[in-house]
Amino acid sequence: MLAAPTTGDAERQARSFLPWVDAVARGRGAVPVPDPASVSDADSVKLTARHSARVATRFVGDPDHVVGRLRALAALTGADELVLTTLTHRHDDRVQSHRLIADAWR
Repeated sequence: MLAAPTTGDAERQARSFLPWVDAVARGRGAVPVPDPASVSDADSVKLTARHSARVATRFVGDPDHVVGRLRALAALTGADELVLTTLTHRHDDRVQSHRLIADAWR
């Protein structure tokens, strides 16, 4: 789950997820989250295809989009609590994501 002020910002930040999840899937463990600028378009396409199931279950976008998906998930599952995990290169981006979601949830 990752929210940013715009969908474009969120998608850019989310590029870090691909090499990170690939390292975990290949048994290299949880490597430091790479800078999204270091992920080439070709690597992004290749890793998105390789990990399509993981990518498809992520909620990435502007706050309203992410909260809409979270509300739908809660309704579908009957959950009365959600635990959010955000993976970003920069700590400040994780903090911003959680703040944006909290504000949009209200």
